[in-house]
Amino acid sequence: EQELFFFHDLSPGSCFFLPRGAFIYNTLVDFIKEEYQRRNFMEVVSPNIYNSKLWETSAHWEHYSENMFSFEAEKEIFALKPMNCPGHCLMFAHRPRSWREMPLRLADFGVLHRNELSGTLSGLMRVRRFQQDDAHLFCTMEQIEEEMKGCLHFLQSVYARFGFTFQLHLSTRPNNYLGEKEI
Repeated sequence: EQELFFFHDLSPGSCFFLPRGAFIYNTLVDFIKEEYQRRNFMEVVSPNIYNSKLWETSAHWEHYSENMFSFEAEKEIFALKPMNCPGHCLMFAHRPRSWREMPLRLADFGVLHRNELSGTLSGLMRVRRFQQDDAHLFCTMEQIEEEMKGCLHFLQSVYARFGFTFQLHLSTRPNNYLGEKEI
């Protein structure tokens, strides 16, 4: 009725934003980009397709490959990215870093694809193709506490602008966690 967006069977789980919907969407993106800039995040653009070797290194392939759109090209397996984390790690690691560069705050607005089961698709809340404001922080051990506080203040500030609140629940590590316990 408002002509904001629609879905079509020829691209299940992917939203078609119409002009009015695109205007609202772009207004929200512009708002959040300004918020990131205010907090010294740097916007990056990362590839949509990665070799499965990256996903194997990050352990996403073992735990998440059934939810990824993958294909073969030149006798190698590739996949559309369902998240930005491994790509941002490549960006961080592409050259030696100095502690003076920390914290390094990267923000990405790239397209993500997740092979959600058709029965789980639900309007704009659960889709196969989407864009999210996604950020990753690279910092020293001594900076972790302040960076976490900054993230929570960022979230609180943005949510408050829209009249939302949130509750924080700290979860413990599952048995099959990744990473080092010391951190």
